[in-house]
Amino acid sequence: MKLIISLFFIFFFSPNLLADTWLQVGEDGYMIECPDAIELEESRYTIFNDCYGVDPRNPVVEIGSYKLLENQVSFFEEYSGHESFISIGSGIRKFKVQRNGKSLLLIRGEEVVHFKKLSESE
Repeated sequence: MKLIISLFFIFFFSPNLLADTWLQVGEDGYMIECPDAIELEESRYTIFNDCYGVDPRNPVVEIGSYKLLENQVSFFEEYSGHESFISIGSGIRKFKVQRNGKSLLLIRGEEVVHFKKLSESE
């Protein structure tokens, strides 16, 4: 019974560990040219890119929803104004997730996309 109660609280009340804004960086952690920035909220995502966004004041390149299950995240696109790290490459929109403090790795096969947390909260 205690296990069921614990699982209930973990499932319904645990914060989304990815919810934040993440900036794409190189493998070495340094800035890359024209990086994507992804804002993850409860179950929604928005990808921004200053180089490819249609509106320079609001450079959105993709909007959609996502689902996080264990260490896998799946993205479901609803709007795309330009290719992002999600849509480039294979048609698979599911990534393995590895998070370590202020860094996030999204892994799809041999492809690894590196991110650094933008906000100060941890």
